[in-house]
Amino acid sequence: MTIADKPKWIRSLLVAGGAFAVLHLFHLVFPEALDSWNERLNDQLLALKTSIAAFKPPYDDAIVHVDLNNTSLRALKDYHPSRAHYARAIRNLGEMQAAVQMCDFIFVGETSAQNDRLLIQATQAAGDVVFGMAFRLVGRPAPAEEAAEGYLKSLSPPEELAVFLSIRGMCLRDSGRLPEAAQAFGAAVRLAPACQGHRQMLASLQARLALAAPQTNSLTTKL
Repeated sequence: MTIADKPKWIRSLLVAGGAFAVLHLFHLVFPEALDSWNERLNDQLLALKTSIAAFKPPYDDAIVHVDLNNTSLRALKDYHPSRAHYARAIRNLGEMQAAVQMCDFIFVGETSAQNDRLLIQATQAAGDVVFGMAFRLVGRPAPAEEAAEGYLKSLSPPEELAVFLSIRGMCLRDSGRLPEAAQAFGAAVRLAPACQGHRQMLASLQARLALAAPQTNSLTTKL
């Protein structure tokens, strides 16, 4: 680079910096506009990627990914769908006889007792539904809880499987399949014995099963 080229280099740098600053300011003032453009650009890049055989990832026709897009959000007129919307989707997929539904959503929208009941009923009717995300947003856990549950630490493969089994146990418990739920919680405890949450859920379910057992025996005696 010569001395004569230096001013051009500085001007190019200033123009690039100015353009970055303007875009950053525009994003601060109108965040949703740029987010929408970014999502559309990502969609186009993914469509281009899947259209080229060399870059097309392997797909399994047995797995179907259902997601929200801008068209759906505009039709709902709400960027945070309620649990009633999710309940309708779960019920429809259940009626289509989906083998397993795995829901990867954070339920940040407003809720109510009625919407919660709709989601529970749809989950029970569909059968195997797994919720892998939070139902509510909470603050940082207490230090004792954080130490007991191991928040913010990497999980080993057995501990990851224990989390999955624990979630499955909760789904089975809420669907009324208590013996299967106890088996899932028991397996989670064996895989991650240090986790107090798995132990507490197993103990609670075992106590629930113990209360139900005498009633069954008494009915059998009367018969």
